[in-house]
Formats: sequence, structure tokens, C-alpha cells
Amino acid sequence: MNFDEDILKDFLVEAKESIANLEDGFVELEKDKKNAEILRSLFRIMHSLKGAAGFFGFKTLESIAHFSEDILSKLRDGLIEPEEEIIDILLKAVDYIKYIINY
Repeated sequence: MNFDEDILKDFLVEAKESIANLEDGFVELEKDKKNAEILRSLFRIMHSLKGAAGFFGFKTLESIAHFSEDILSKLRDGLIEPEEEIIDILLKAVDYIKYIINY
């Protein structure tokens, strides 16, 4: 395995961990919709995933993460409420990210 393959392998491992953390975080958010710490954590995870995807040139993954990050930013800042429909959209985005990572 060369250097680039090692970096990509590390990205995939970290991305899968991020996906698991996002899924767990959204389950917690559904239970406690006003928990600011959960929202900040979800935002940070998505922001990191977006940045890593951009670094590797994974445009579709980066776009989905950016879209999700924008929604999480609005939730975090209180501009929108964490309604069930919003959380469902974010979970669907995580499903798409998971599909891309596992493809």
C-alpha cells in the first residue's frame, strides 16, 4: 500500500466512525431536541466530514455534507426548529453518505 492509499484508507475508517457518531447523535437529538451540545457535536462531525471529502475531491459527498452542515448550523443557531421532518432529512443525508462511503 502506498502513501495515498494509506491516507484514503484512514479517511474511510474515520468517515465510518463519523457516520456512526452522526447516527447516534441524531437518535439522541430526537429524544432531546433542544440539546445545544448535541447540535454542536453533530455540526462539528459534519463539518469535518465535509472538509475531508473536499480534500479528496469527493464532490458529491462534500455537497451532501455541506447541505447537512447548513441545516445543522441553522438548528444550532436557533433559526429553525429541530422538527421530526428536519431530523429525517438529515438522517437521509447520512444514509446517502454511508452509501457513498461503502460503495
